[in-house]
Amino acid sequence: MALVFADGIVRDGTLAELADGSLLNGLGPGGTEFAHSLRSAITRLVTLAPPRQLWVFTDGEALGDPVALADELRNLGPALLLVEAGRSTLLSLAETVGGRHIQL
Repeated sequence: MALVFADGIVRDGTLAELADGSLLNGLGPGGTEFAHSLRSAITRLVTLAPPRQLWVFTDGEALGDPVALADELRNLGPALLLVEAGRSTLLSLAETVGGRHIQL
């Protein structure tokens, strides 16, 4: 499952649609409220059978203080992969909860 966020979930689809770019076609501009997005993604994640992983791709802008979400994300541990093209505090969040971080 792939979820695309702006002010909320604006589109969902498959990983194949994310990989081929069709999931992102025609999206308008919008910002993401990071905490709300992560909570919405986790709500969807728990409906799926294990093993589960949450991958977050972001430009690193307007994240607020993602480390404040550490307690909510701690149980995901290595199932959390944070990938960012910008600069933010997601590295600190990954280290805090035992997740993985990739800087593009």
